[in-house]
Amino acid sequence: MDRLPEFTKLTTLLVDDEQLIRDSLRLAYLNKGRFIKVVDSAEKALRILEKVSFDIIISDFKLPGLNGLEFLKQVRVSHPNTVTILISANGNDQVIENAYKIGVHDFLPKPFSLKTLWATLAMHVQKRNGGQKPSKKTAKKARKKTKRKSDTQDTVTGPTRSSLKIVDGEEAHI
Repeated sequence: MDRLPEFTKLTTLLVDDEQLIRDSLRLAYLNKGRFIKVVDSAEKALRILEKVSFDIIISDFKLPGLNGLEFLKQVRVSHPNTVTILISANGNDQVIENAYKIGVHDFLPKPFSLKTLWATLAMHVQKRNGGQKPSKKTAKKARKKTKRKSDTQDTVTGPTRSSLKIVDGEEAHI
């Protein structure tokens, strides 16, 4: 069951230097009939954002050049209504705390499941549309509810895995 059926109308920008992540999320979005634009650097994303707005921006923390936290800090100023999610395999408590301080909506540690991503995005888009921002505790609770052993079948991971099972039991070899 799709937690956010109107999600197909929303646009997403993904900023990640890992080809596997970009390809995996592009395929996952395509399988759901959703739009995503993927780029490999914050600088490319900023050039795109000068011309186009997105409903959702997902950025890795560790990027070449401008890091994801500094990028999302700029995004929060220039596009305050955009849902922003920071992802990272290297996120320590200080990075996460700084992300919340600058107004990033949520942090997802890599690897994360598609169920967790969809639930996180649905929660924040709904809160944005209702004018409420969820607390850190609410966000953490929502992620825990979606985390189950079966989520490993659709885990989005970094470059250490050679394949990724995505949706409806289909496997995409990256």
